Amino acid sequence: MAKFIPPLFARLYLGIILALAGSVFITLSFSYEALEQSSLLDFSADTDYIFNEISVALENNHVDPEQYIQSLPKTLLTFDIKWQQIWDGSPQCEACEYLYTLENSLIYEREDENLLAVYPLDNAKGAILISDQYHFTDGTHSEVDDEIKLQNLAILWQQHPEDILPVILLFVAILAISAPSIFLSSSYRSR
Repeated sequence: MAKFIPPLFARLYLGIILALAGSVFITLSFSYEALEQSSLLDFSADTDYIFNEISVALENNHVDPEQYIQSLPKTLLTFDIKWQQIWDGSPQCEACEYLYTLENSLIYEREDENLLAVYPLDNAKGAILISDQYHFTDGTHSEVDDEIKLQNLAILWQQHPEDILPVILLFVAILAISAPSIFLSSSYRSR
């Protein structure tokens, strides 16, 4: 029966590996949820600010909402602003998934995983649609692009930490798993 019980160090290492794997999984799960919630709240706050600015301009200028929105730059900051002439309770997009309602806005997720905020106007039949821009890449590559990417690593961490966090956690897990074996092998060699 004693042959079926693994040695003490095998059990110890197995426990360490399982604990690390579990902690990495839990950390990734919670960090993903926290980052997702944070990005939704940031998007909502940004679009709410833009909507308030547009509402004030509409009231002060007494213009038609559609004309005013068409006169805006096509991309304001990093958002696309459109006017939906007839608001029937849902945006005119093919595959939008409703996420939640916050104050006077309805938040949707488009099929390209960008967010869309809808602000129905009380005094008009339409709604203002504010969405994230869809960023296209042309596939060209240059040394200048590499330089810009290196310079913007801090900005990437601030804007998209969910892309870097798993790599950091993987590095820490590999370091934590390999450190005891390196230490034990060096102490074994010294004997």
